[in-house]
Amino acid sequence: MINFFTFFLFIFLLSSSLWAQFPEYGHYSRSEQNEILRPRFIDSEYQSDKLTFMMPLSFYSSWLSQERVFQYSAGSLGPTRFLSQGRFKFSQEIAEKLYFKLAYFENGDFEENRQNLVFEFSYKVLPWLNLSLYGQPATLKKDDSIGIATTFELEKSELRLFYTWVHFTHNRRSEDADPYFKKPGSLGLVWRYFNENDFTELFLRRDQKLEQFFAKNNRLYSFKNTVFGLTQRKQISSRGDHLQWQIDLRQGFESDNLFTDNGSERWDLKSVNVLLQYENKDYFIDWFGVKKVYNQWVSSSGNVIQNSLLPHAWVTLIHSPQESWAHDLKLGYEMTWHRGRGEAFLRSGRDPDEKFEHRSNLRYDLRFSNSTHLSILLTFDLDRFG
Repeated sequence: MINFFTFFLFIFLLSSSLWAQFPEYGHYSRSEQNEILRPRFIDSEYQSDKLTFMMPLSFYSSWLSQERVFQYSAGSLGPTRFLSQGRFKFSQEIAEKLYFKLAYFENGDFEENRQNLVFEFSYKVLPWLNLSLYGQPATLKKDDSIGIATTFELEKSELRLFYTWVHFTHNRRSEDADPYFKKPGSLGLVWRYFNENDFTELFLRRDQKLEQFFAKNNRLYSFKNTVFGLTQRKQISSRGDHLQWQIDLRQGFESDNLFTDNGSERWDLKSVNVLLQYENKDYFIDWFGVKKVYNQWVSSSGNVIQNSLLPHAWVTLIHSPQESWAHDLKLGYEMTWHRGRGEAFLRSGRDPDEKFEHRSNLRYDLRFSNSTHLSILLTFDLDRFG
């Protein structure tokens, strides 16, 4: 009846640079081979779990405007798995026009499982042009990655073009060969705009097709992925009203001949995620919104389609106006309409054909200062009462 808690910890120091979020550093990783695109873990409550434990969109402002930031969220997806979202960045000028940047990000759920630590050196060629070299080292050289980026900077916006050579030394320095027939690589662009009240982030990334052969079990693994995302927060009145939305589109392909006795298992995924919210912290209702998720899996064994619609709202029960050591208590409600279609043996045992579900959330916020926030959240499955 009472699920596990989730927590957020935010530390914001110094200011002001538009730099580095997930899109330009995300790419294929070996852990993805264990998270093949199958819908076996995706049940009717999964999208509600992700909405409950996600970092609010308003925190992007602090992320984009600071040079030294740590943000993290963790919440329970079930008896064995957490949903985890974490990111850290640090930037420092180490010589004239030369900057060192350090970034860490983590994303774990039933669709992704990755942790990346990135070192980047950036040289300011012109006031509006940066050239960057970045890398993701690993103790196994076959897992390292390097990349290059060109960044065009204006007063309040930037455009970054990048390419990453994934597992750069794999075919040359591998103790157990398992060579790539087609080596992985990622290319794309990120555009960001930020001012005091608004921000926009738009990205497109293409994880190019890879093919890897494992001679010990005659296994051929293939993967490719395309991701588009838009996150925007816009002030719509002088009272502090904000309209914010997030759109994520994904088309992925994965095949593996290890998991079946009949040859290659193939999965294609088309995914659409849309989140729309209206926020004003001066009102009794903190924010309300709706989330829409559509997933379609096409496989060599059959097809699965899932539709989810999630209206939700947060209200303030207790609010402390002071800036430091302030205590807030908020109550949230989520309703989930979920529809699943497809062969039962391909789906989670808790993925019904159609269902309405309800959830209540209680969140305690402690603001140590303008730069540090801690939130503890309890979530209640209202369908289990009685």
